Amino acid sequence: MTRRRFVLLVSLGCLVAVAAYAVWSRPSAINAATAAKIEVGMDLKTVETMLGGPARDEPTGPLGTAECEDDTTGVRHLNAMLFFHDVLLVEDAVQLEWVSDAADVRIVFIDGKAQPPECFAVRRVHDGPWAMLRRWLKLP
Repeated sequence: MTRRRFVLLVSLGCLVAVAAYAVWSRPSAINAATAAKIEVGMDLKTVETMLGGPARDEPTGPLGTAECEDDTTGVRHLNAMLFFHDVLLVEDAVQLEWVSDAADVRIVFIDGKAQPPECFAVRRVHDGPWAMLRRWLKLP
């Protein structure tokens, strides 16, 4: 293989890698800034449009709590454990949850109208290569 072909193939490979990164690394619409724009009384369809689709979990790995020193977005941030159980006393209440690598947004809908959202700041927990391999292979 000549030097010219080698340089061409390496350049092409780099171009493909950059294009793939640009396509697959789009930031999630599930974040504290978007949650701050959700207003009381919005319907489910509007909230789903703002958060990029229906309620879902889209983290790329295990999550942990993140530190939030101040609340500048108007959304309640908690530095507590993410596991809590709400008792919904209203008959027609539904709680939906959107999760990404940056935020856990929970919204209660009563009669189809959004109540104030709760946004928990989260962060991706990077584990070691063996733990990652076990997770990929779905091993205990």
